[in-house]
Amino acid sequence: MRDDQERGSTGIVASLVVRPRGRVRVVFDDVERSGSSWRTLRLYTLKEMSSRAFRELKVNEKQLAEVGFALLVRLAAVEKLSSSLRKKASNRQRPRQAQRRRKA
Repeated sequence: MRDDQERGSTGIVASLVVRPRGRVRVVFDDVERSGSSWRTLRLYTLKEMSSRAFRELKVNEKQLAEVGFALLVRLAAVEKLSSSLRKKASNRQRPRQAQRRRKA
């Protein structure tokens, strides 16, 4: 796979938190680009499991599918919201541009 360095302005980041009693928590946060780094916006979801199951990847297909589905659903929702906000911003710019032309 070749990385073209292209990234969106919003996304989801995954992190791992080691918990007491042999547990881990996989955390998914909504993030947005802030210059050359990413800024956390909010918690999206989390999944707790045994450390052993995590290390040995002992998750069943249903659990794995749930994680993948949750990520795709969230990315689709974030993209839809971003697209809606871009449209609103664009519509607000058009009247201003027309006013500037009239004044000129």
